[in-house]
Order: sequence, then structure tokens, then C-alpha cells
Amino acid sequence: MGKSLGVLPRGLDADDLAEEFYQNLMTCYLRLDREAEARAVYHRCRKILSSPSNEPSAKTQAIYKSLLEKQGPKLK
Repeated sequence: MGKSLGVLPRGLDADDLAEEFYQNLMTCYLRLDREAEARAVYHRCRKILSSPSNEPSAKTQAIYKSLLEKQGPKLK
């Protein structure tokens, strides 16, 4: 997972529209209990991908939902 954390952010720097990079990076951060970083990645994804006709995919939103559930009522 350490290698992923080195590669995935660089992948996003190269192609910030590649939603799979966001998903994988969020998942890595969640597995490492780094919720703040996972949240930041989700919000970056939303900002980059959001337009009137485009939202993050259901898979990305499900990963974010699992983050919120892991954190409980603290951060919704």
C-alpha cells in the first residue's frame, strides 16, 4: 500500500479526471485509518468532476459513505 500512496497522487497530477485514481487513493487512506486524507481526496474529486451533468460515480460515493460510517456521527 505504501507504493500506492506514492504513485496514485502522481497519477492524479497527470490526469485529474481519472476517477479510479481517486477511488484507489481513498481506499488506501481508509485502510490506513487516515480519514482526513480520504475526505480531502473525495472533496477534490467532487470539485474536479462536478459539473451540471457530471458527479462522482456511485462507487466513489459509496467509498465516501463508508468513510462517514466509519467515523460515526462526528463528521457528516
